[in-house]
Amino acid sequence: MKCPTDAYNSSPYERALLAGTSGHSYARGNYGFNVGPNRVCFRFQAGCTDGFDTGTSDLINTNATVSGSGIGGINVSFGFNKFPNGLSNIVAIDEIRAGIEPLDPRGTWALGMPAANMTAVGFPGPNPEIPDGITSCTMLTLKYSTAELMRLGMPCSDAPIPANFAAAARSMHGGLVNTLRLDGSASAVQNSIDSDVWLQLHSKDAR
Repeated sequence: MKCPTDAYNSSPYERALLAGTSGHSYARGNYGFNVGPNRVCFRFQAGCTDGFDTGTSDLINTNATVSGSGIGGINVSFGFNKFPNGLSNIVAIDEIRAGIEPLDPRGTWALGMPAANMTAVGFPGPNPEIPDGITSCTMLTLKYSTAELMRLGMPCSDAPIPANFAAAARSMHGGLVNTLRLDGSASAVQNSIDSDVWLQLHSKDAR
């Protein structure tokens, strides 16, 4: 599950660094499944009709489900009959970048959250300048600066909740990312793809 062009994927994510200690090492990968290009909100919130679905509004104390218009979600899976536009017309797996630091969770395949092993929230295309929403962005920015993270192709923003919340498809390839469609076919997608087409390719609800 590693892309040979990404040299960062050999360095593990050290989750305990967020608490200022050591331990809890996680391996990296370069592929995440598509949760959907929904808005950064939950449908149980007022005015959020196109956000993510949950099984409960108590996300802290319950084993909640979270899903969008992608191929599945946290504790959620969909049958093939839920994809009316055809299995070849929706992205199942996006290529993603591995984190550039031990405290950067991106590419951590064993953690079920955006940027770790999922892509989520509507981005205009692959490798965008729009940042990923991750928990450790403040620490990364203090070390690298916002401009340097942008230069490295790994911009980030602070999470409004204590978890990763948004992640784009990213790669070390020049101007493209690789994707896997739900029918099993693989294709390279250029950064210049039309943004509406890119969003439709990530939504089972697109018409």
